[in-house]
Formats: sequence, C-alpha cells, structure tokens
Amino acid sequence: MLTRGRITAVVLALIGVSLAWAPSASAGPIGLRQATNARTIARAAGGMKAAQTALRLTDERLSLMKQVMASKWLSRSPIQDRAQERVVVAGALALSRRRGLADAGVRRFFEQQILAAKEVQLGWGKQWLWYGFPAHTTPPDLAQLRAKLSALTPKLVDALAGLRQLRCQPGVRADLKRASRRLIRTRFVSNIRRAGIVSALLSVRHVGSTCR
Repeated sequence: MLTRGRITAVVLALIGVSLAWAPSASAGPIGLRQATNARTIARAAGGMKAAQTALRLTDERLSLMKQVMASKWLSRSPIQDRAQERVVVAGALALSRRRGLADAGVRRFFEQQILAAKEVQLGWGKQWLWYGFPAHTTPPDLAQLRAKLSALTPKLVDALAGLRQLRCQPGVRADLKRASRRLIRTRFVSNIRRAGIVSALLSVRHVGSTCR
C-alpha cells in the first residue's frame, strides 16, 4: 500500500520526467521563426550597408568628372566616348561574373554610372560656356584619371555582390532614394539620375537567385 509520502515522490518523479522530455521553446516553430527572422534582418542590414557603399563609391567616381571634362575641354574631345564606355562595362562584367552576379543588373548599373558621368561633364561644359573656362588651368592627365576610375570598379562590384537579396525587402526603394540624395552629392547629378542608379542597384542579383 502506497503511503502519502510515496505517492508524492512518484508524482514528483513523473513531473521531472515530463519536464525533462519537453521540447525546448527555442526548438519549436516560434523559436525557428524568430531565428529565421533574425537572419533575414541581418542579411537586409548587410545588403543596405553594401548599397550605401555603392552609392558612396558612385559619388567618388562622379567627383572626378570635373577633371575629366576639363581634360576633354582643353583637348577639344567629345564628352561621349563609345569605345571607352564599352571598356568600362566589359571590365565590370568580367569581375562580376567571378562573384556569381548575373550580367543584366551589373550592365544596367554601370550604364547608369556612365550616364551620370556624362550628365556631370555636360553640366560643367555648360557652366564654362556661360562663364568661361578657368584661366591658367593645367590640363589634367586623362589616362591617370581613367586609372583612378578603373580602380573604383572592383570596389563597386564588391558592393554589388554584397547586396544579396536587398531588392526583395519591402520599402527598400524609397529608403535607397533617400540615401542617394544624401550620399551622391556631386554637382549636376539630377534626382532623375539618382533614381536611375537606385533602380539599377535593385536589378542586381546573383545568378539563380529569386525573391521568396
């Protein structure tokens, strides 16, 4: 016959066994969902940082266009240089393919870089037509300027590779448009061109990646 004390001991033992076998809350659906959400937030933050880096590098690239235009002005060279544009895009694609990026988005992004560069050069050209070219200006070395621009290409491609699936995040376009107005400060860059750069950024993806 079980005494009250033995019954209590058995009940406590059974409680201990049931607690020992109970699944951890962190391993259940809620815990898995929280872990997944945390990873998604971390990836989105990393992608936004990469996008901001791309915008800063874009501004750095465009800041050289005043000197590029000065070189062309003094040498009476046209703003548009199709051969050089093809070199820029081809070099970017060669680098981006090694990072597993699809051609279409990278091509679109660097085409926007070229359009923005021409916009800045044209702005300075109009300025000098109206007010005159600065006197006693030493002609910048266009080859050296292009070397500086080429050195920025791998950094831009690295930033594009870091975007991951930023394009899939809700509200990201508006966030990047605001960031572009803050980070692309070079004179003569229009908001229309900033929007084009943002759209191109959001078209970049790794081969085979989709929004899920």
